[in-house]
Amino acid sequence: PGLYGGELEYDYEQEVSMVNVEPSINFADKRGKYLMLGGEENLKVNAVNINEVEIEVSQVFKNNIVHFLNQYGYYYYYDEYDYYNPNYYAGNFGETLYSEKIKLPAGENWLKSFTVNLNKALGQKFKGIYTVSVHSADERWRSDSKMVAISDLGIISKIAQDEIYVFVNTISGTQPVAEAEVSIISTNNQTILSGKTDENGVIIFKDVKEKTEGFDPRLVVVEKGEDFNYIDLNETMIETSRFDVGGHSMLLILMYSFIHQGIFIAQVMKFSFLLS
Repeated sequence: PGLYGGELEYDYEQEVSMVNVEPSINFADKRGKYLMLGGEENLKVNAVNINEVEIEVSQVFKNNIVHFLNQYGYYYYYDEYDYYNPNYYAGNFGETLYSEKIKLPAGENWLKSFTVNLNKALGQKFKGIYTVSVHSADERWRSDSKMVAISDLGIISKIAQDEIYVFVNTISGTQPVAEAEVSIISTNNQTILSGKTDENGVIIFKDVKEKTEGFDPRLVVVEKGEDFNYIDLNETMIETSRFDVGGHSMLLILMYSFIHQGIFIAQVMKFSFLLS
């Protein structure tokens, strides 16, 4: 009988081949790269048919981030259906903070999940971002890696004509961060603009073209005390070529009419006009 009590009308036979699943290891989340400072700082990893895992965490120093990102910059152009996940390696751009081995539970062809905790990476004397690598202890080519920033500084940046707007809020509570040091780093790793946020957590850089002539902005870097975060403008820039963002090509007045207070009274009508 079947699981729910049903029975086959006739006998049935079928040969089934049971094969082992190809060993693999990968991070559960491919694209996420920001962890909130003060959170659990955990990264989930999935593994199949791997008995022991080696974990390595490295730091990329702040002054090397542009050069490090240039190594992997071409992955930005892959879409969600063909996403390229490079093998991040800090190398001479930083230093290895720690490594460890983890034995996984026995069992073939079963998905085994575990977490990598990055609390050991905190409290370093140098500011920067982190690379996390996981690979099989027996077959090191079976591996995966991630780039991670740990911070409570949330950054929104907008480039509008000849101005750059930067908004800084805490990730934990969305409060504006005043007196945060904001730097705009060029594609050739030079600080081309800098300043501090106001009481609303905002800074506006004006006359950008004149002040940065010959340089192209690449990174927005924010620091507050021991906290540090960044956004890569190459990665986060919104492509507008498919959208009509040019505005009106000629002087055009648009008029909209509204009934006063949303109430129609017989024989009495008042209109307000909004011009744009």
